[in-house]
Amino acid sequence: MSSESIELEFSRRSENTVLTSKVFTWPYVLTRTFPTDDRGRQLSVIIQTGSGAINGADRLSQRFKLAPNTSVRVTTQGATSIYKAGSKACAHESVRLSIGEGANLEYLPDARIMFPDSAFSQSLHVVCAKDASALVLDSFTWFDPALKERRFREMSTSFSVELTDGRTVFSERNSVSTPFPYAMTNFRAFGSANLIFHSSLPLRELVAQITKDLDGLPGCYGSASILPETVGLAVRIAAKELRIVRSGFDIVAAAYRRTMS
Repeated sequence: MSSESIELEFSRRSENTVLTSKVFTWPYVLTRTFPTDDRGRQLSVIIQTGSGAINGADRLSQRFKLAPNTSVRVTTQGATSIYKAGSKACAHESVRLSIGEGANLEYLPDARIMFPDSAFSQSLHVVCAKDASALVLDSFTWFDPALKERRFREMSTSFSVELTDGRTVFSERNSVSTPFPYAMTNFRAFGSANLIFHSSLPLRELVAQITKDLDGLPGCYGSASILPETVGLAVRIAAKELRIVRSGFDIVAAAYRRTMS
């Protein structure tokens, strides 16, 4: 078992977002940051790992803190493989995203690929100011290198949104274990996107547009709904292949950026 962590803090200098603090342990790797546009208002960060995989009973921790009026896009080097765990072992990842007033975070990790007999749990907690915004993605599929359709053992996730006044306005938990539900015999890839916005934005129109665009994506079953207290939207996608989930995420990200522009 290994314990891996990364903690990043971002601040604003003039019109630019800058990385002001970074603490990480192997196998996390952080190379240079770069702006996503010519103005440098949004900073892009690629989180890498030396191993590229999660094993057995690994413990992972990610902490990102955005100061007011910053803008950050976090991505990963690629999909993360989750390998076989012992009969009583389960890998766990804890993610905490703190978003200050007027700040914008795009947290866009690539998918997890669950290998036979793997077990994984994740807790993802967002703490944000009322006028902050965020796009948070999560997805997974499974793969058997022997092509025998062996499945992973267990996967569970929790996601919650807390306002800076201490109120938790949204919380959900999902758990899948063998034998799989019937729905998972028809779909092999699943994704969730949570969009956090000002409540004054036209959320109903955005729900209708995203749902319509997802309906036009072959091999995809997707829908969007408004989160409690109108803090944003939840989008859920089931698809035949992971590439279709990624295409669905492109639709969601485009809608999010149009709304934020």
